[in-house]
Amino acid sequence: MQIKSFFTKEKVKFKRVVIHKTARGYNIELSFNAGVELGKGNPIHTDVKLKCFSIENGGTQVKWSHSFGDINMPTGAWHELSLLLYTEKKLFVACSNRLICIDIESGTILQKIECGASIIEDISFSKNSKSIYLFHSPENFNPDLSHGNILKISLSGDIIWKIEKPESNRLFSICLLYTS
Repeated sequence: MQIKSFFTKEKVKFKRVVIHKTARGYNIELSFNAGVELGKGNPIHTDVKLKCFSIENGGTQVKWSHSFGDINMPTGAWHELSLLLYTEKKLFVACSNRLICIDIESGTILQKIECGASIIEDISFSKNSKSIYLFHSPENFNPDLSHGNILKISLSGDIIWKIEKPESNRLFSICLLYTS
């Protein structure tokens, strides 16, 4: 399907991206419309939805859900998007430029953490799982740039550190090394 993009006036090819995680007896599903061509952006109508299904009774019963509307999300041209993380009691969801913390049992939104101006393209736990690394997408999904800003956030929502992307004509990449 093709519709107009956030970034250009040309029509954008898109697909429905669905990201699944299984957590504490639940199946979590984040879905949104995303562009499939790198650098061409996303459709205006992303229709971002988050659903939690109880694994009991075949996993088809919706326990709770949230609709975040037409917010800007990473393009579907990236493979293996990591936008969901969970701990024993919390689910972390990267939605546009926010990290949203949700009580996994009730679906109650506990916290929305504003993480800068650009879209979050990836989140992952630190080695000890006591904090989250958050990677922003480059400006306007420019395929010539590696990453935007990078943040380390505590599970309580405090920003531990932030790496600002250098001026726009420079690239950088991050290699996280773990030692025992």
